[in-house]
Amino acid sequence: MSSMERKFVESLPVGAFVITGGNVRILNDYMEKLTGISESEIPEGKFWELINDDTETVKRKLLNGIPVRFKIT
Repeated sequence: MSSMERKFVESLPVGAFVITGGNVRILNDYMEKLTGISESEIPEGKFWELINDDTETVKRKLLNGIPVRFKIT
């Protein structure tokens, strides 16, 4: 992730995160406030295990650019 990409995501006024290969690369401050989880608290490769919904459906929608709501536990 370039510093410009990180600055862009961190400047968004909504909760946002970037995942690469199942790992959270960026979790902006607003998303941390919404979830109560910081970027450093998410174990590498474990992001999908935090979702308390149908994980495969959430993945498919996100990868296809479809807005989706899900719970993080």
